[in-house]
Amino acid sequence: MSPHSPAPRRAADNESAPLAGRFGSNAVGGGMEIALTILLFVLIGLGIDTWLGTRPLFMIVLFLFAAIGSFARTKLIYDAEMDRLEAERIEQRNARRDGASRPEADAA
Repeated sequence: MSPHSPAPRRAADNESAPLAGRFGSNAVGGGMEIALTILLFVLIGLGIDTWLGTRPLFMIVLFLFAAIGSFARTKLIYDAEMDRLEAERIEQRNARRDGASRPEADAA
């Protein structure tokens, strides 16, 4: 095997590839977005606390604000995606049922 050729893929890698491609990058990006948002709010809170001499009041308040907001945003996005997938599943089921119940339409 030359150093420039890719490593051979195992069967398990091939089976997980669609899931990893579909959800993997989205999950990592979403996790980084949440972590960086919370970090940014904590740093802003730390700056305000240092400026006003109220440490750790604003740091804690802004941490809670960012954490709750990130959770709510993630939940809303998840619920919207699940509603979309459920509607798609129902549509596919109805299309299969309608196609199976009218065999005479295909014969004509």
